Amino acid sequence: MSCFVVNLGGKLTSREASTTSGAEQRSPMQATDPSGGATAEGVTAAEDADRCGNGSDACSSSAAATADQALAEKHQLQHTWSLWALQRDPSTKDDWHGSQMNVCEFGYVEDFWRVFNNIRRPSRLGIVDFSCFKKDIHPAWEDETCRQGGRWIAKLEKAKPEDLDELWLNLVLTIIGENFEDVGGRCICGAVVSSRIRGSSKVALWLSEREIEKVMPLGHAFRAVLKDSMGFSGDLAFEDFSQGGTGNAAFLLSSGTSSAAGTGSRAPDAGGDAR
Repeated sequence: MSCFVVNLGGKLTSREASTTSGAEQRSPMQATDPSGGATAEGVTAAEDADRCGNGSDACSSSAAATADQALAEKHQLQHTWSLWALQRDPSTKDDWHGSQMNVCEFGYVEDFWRVFNNIRRPSRLGIVDFSCFKKDIHPAWEDETCRQGGRWIAKLEKAKPEDLDELWLNLVLTIIGENFEDVGGRCICGAVVSSRIRGSSKVALWLSEREIEKVMPLGHAFRAVLKDSMGFSGDLAFEDFSQGGTGNAAFLLSSGTSSAAGTGSRAPDAGGDAR
């Protein structure tokens, strides 16, 4: 866990990142007392205890009201999302699925930024796969939801580290903000970035649909994010998971055109396949 999460002044520790609920996280409305007491609006924990007494109803009501107020001020996302990480090395080669680490979950805008502002970027972690998926959907083609669909994959030739990181952030913001909804975004499962020290990195958009008429509009929208983020002009390949995660492209999306890949051309891998 510590290799993915940076501890910056107590804003986000590896312990906090491992929790799957924001309930244990300190409210943004609270200040931190030097003596260690988390306080609301600068009132120390000790003063709170003296004022409220042990177990008083007034204290409980005040605490509940403060928690409700903090929650009301947060901006809820349409879905809760999970951030997964896989640091690829020889030990993960034969157990790709079991080596995936669920780093954290977030369901509010503020929690998203709290995580992403304090986590190492993909380009700084060597050979790694980062995945951002809707809660309860695993970044694996064998997942019950994913196996009904497929994924758009882009191979990024000689991508600069800063461009890869910027693309990843923009893509995550796009999917959690539901900005693909007008082009069929409801079928989005998540996104994967595969950072590689040597050779080409990859990025993929995973969908729960595989019919060409349903996924092609999302392919064009995905390409637009790639182009805006780093000037991408290459081909996109769509892999149909009904073929068992073989990596064969069902069809391609080139600049301004699309075509069926009847030759069974190999799609560039971008997470989700241990083979």
